[in-house]
Amino acid sequence: MIPLNHVVSALLFSCALYTVFLSLLTFRKIRPRKVGSALVSLMVASVFYSAGYGLELFSGDPAWTFACLRVQYVGLAFMPYLILRIALEFTGQYRSYGKVLRVPLGIGVIAFAAVQTNALHGLFYSSVGTDFSGPFPTSLLAKGPVYAAHMTSFIVSCLAAFLIYMRLLLAPRGIEHKRLYVLASTTVFPLAGIALYLLAIVPWHLDPSPVSALLCSTFMLYGIRRTGLLELGQRARDLVFSSMREAVIVTSRPDTIAEYNEAARRIFPELAREARGLSLADAVPCLAGHLPAENDCLDYARPGQAASARSERSGPDGHGKPGRRRRKDADAAVPGVRYEIRNVPVMDGRGRVLGNAYIFRDVTREREYLESLKKRALIDGLTELNNRGYWEELAGKSLRSSFERGGECAFLMFDLDRFKDINDSFGHDAGDNILRSVSRRVQSALRERDVAGRYGGDEFCVCLPNTGKEECLAFSERLKREVSSISISSGGVNTPVTISVGISVASPGDGASVTRCLSQADQALYRAKRNGRNGIACFEENRP
Repeated sequence: MIPLNHVVSALLFSCALYTVFLSLLTFRKIRPRKVGSALVSLMVASVFYSAGYGLELFSGDPAWTFACLRVQYVGLAFMPYLILRIALEFTGQYRSYGKVLRVPLGIGVIAFAAVQTNALHGLFYSSVGTDFSGPFPTSLLAKGPVYAAHMTSFIVSCLAAFLIYMRLLLAPRGIEHKRLYVLASTTVFPLAGIALYLLAIVPWHLDPSPVSALLCSTFMLYGIRRTGLLELGQRARDLVFSSMREAVIVTSRPDTIAEYNEAARRIFPELAREARGLSLADAVPCLAGHLPAENDCLDYARPGQAASARSERSGPDGHGKPGRRRRKDADAAVPGVRYEIRNVPVMDGRGRVLGNAYIFRDVTREREYLESLKKRALIDGLTELNNRGYWEELAGKSLRSSFERGGECAFLMFDLDRFKDINDSFGHDAGDNILRSVSRRVQSALRERDVAGRYGGDEFCVCLPNTGKEECLAFSERLKREVSSISISSGGVNTPVTISVGISVASPGDGASVTRCLSQADQALYRAKRNGRNGIACFEENRP
């Protein structure tokens, strides 16, 4: 009859051979070799441990036992370091927390050296004996301080790795849950084996850790074959999804939340609670009616802010889905944080659409910068009125609109009387302040449809659509009164600022253009100047 200890040893050797096979399979799967090297090293460490323990059980001789312990600790000494390193590498936190690994690695080196030289100091095992109370002899080991330090490192490393995995399991996940469960097994099974051994639950002082290593290896095989645990592309996609700055919400059809990342939870606090399986409109109500159609994108601001959209590309039917909006021709100013939402269809290998990925990109600074460039290009920096080119463009649209409605369109050109004398006497800063004050008076006098601009120097122009001569004269008188409220103090005397105004009125059918109307208004302006300034003149044919 085969002795029981030989049967147990054979099982342990089987565990070692199985782990050798698994480590070779893992090594072949790794591309490049550096990726997952800690996982292969952990499997090799398990081989040394299982094989060494199997050899130990062949005989209860203390000298033989200690020789086998030296073999075991070739792998066992470095398991805490490898378990924690796997957790940091596979969750993308190695660069941030890699220095922590120096602690379990240092303790592992000390433990390995202490076991190999234990006969000199007894710091790892103070004594090695044999227990004959069971069905076969087993070692009876009295633990020393270095053993205690190594076991503490083992437990702390396993717990730390377990907490790293649990944090990702409880948060919106970037790494698929099945892979996280497989990785967590590298901590749960060793912890269970340690607990059973330290609490002496397993009889005859047997160590169940090789069995836990076998279970752990089995889970690893499942992870490699079924979840793509070692596929670099899959790991890269997991880590990119979880760490990317852009928020991503993935939905299955019809718009049921399937996945989202940590960035999405930061933008939408509604996702702090588990939202998978819920309708996107129910889970995040503020997004209802603000989602783009497939292959489209739009601008979005949280409720309470204005948002605008401009279409990039329509769907194949030329119409958006219900509840979708398309972009308009121009972006309006949006206060606060703004996001560009892009809708990317998620397809299978046959090109069938399975769902949609909504990607939220913060474009606040980008939009503000574009708006500042637009303002610089179109707005006069001193007066904040339209510059000459932009005013002519807007005035042309107003002129055509007035003619289309059968109405007249009035043009004013005015400048400040004796503005050069103001600059010469009081300085250009004083002149600039007066131009700003005049600009504010002009803006306060305008109707919503009116267009004003700075033509150059101290000259201003105004387009009044759907306005006749009498109404334009009334506007000019009102503007003169507003501007005259601005005054310059000199020697205790306040001198009001005055303007001279020239008017041209265009009627439908007379072939008028903005250039022609401005030329006529300019001629009228100079007649007002010749008549003594601070006056209003209308353009009249055949009159200089």
